[in-house]
Amino acid sequence: MAERQTAPSISGIRGDHVARYEFAATRLSGTVLDVGCGCGYGALIMAQAGIHVKAVDRSKRAIDYACTHYRHGHIKYFQLVLPQLPKGEFDAAVLFEIIEHVGVPKDLLRVLSRQAARLIVSTPNQEVLPFSSDRFPYHVRHYTPGELEDLLTQAGYQVTEWWCQTDAFQGKLTRGTAGRTISAIAERSEP
Repeated sequence: MAERQTAPSISGIRGDHVARYEFAATRLSGTVLDVGCGCGYGALIMAQAGIHVKAVDRSKRAIDYACTHYRHGHIKYFQLVLPQLPKGEFDAAVLFEIIEHVGVPKDLLRVLSRQAARLIVSTPNQEVLPFSSDRFPYHVRHYTPGELEDLLTQAGYQVTEWWCQTDAFQGKLTRGTAGRTISAIAERSEP
């Protein structure tokens, strides 16, 4: 399934991908929207932490896989094409390694800002992993921390914290923006 992390159990998923969801599970609560959930391992990590998850992916194959391997009573999976999202309000949303795949992510982020008060987003750091269509054929672009902050601000969010990952396989998140991937925690701006 292209770039997707696919394994029938979380132990088969690359460590940096797991670490992002474990981080989110310690920072979020209530109902969380997992945008671009892929095969569902991240939704399961959050659900096992007591979070109610609505997980969205455009791929029927990925959603079917998630429903088979990563079921939980706190998860509802949806096959939708972005920027279409499930109706309702969410306490937060996560977008892990998604916006670099989206041609106009501002549209998606604006929709999210009306539905989710808090956001955690991660993307490859252009300053450390420069975009190349040969190396990253499924990506549209990568973002510097400044570009990501500008994008989030234009969509109605204010970045409150920066985190990064320097290791591609273990991927513990540390404060700052010097890693291969950058993660921003953002809050909806007041209108």
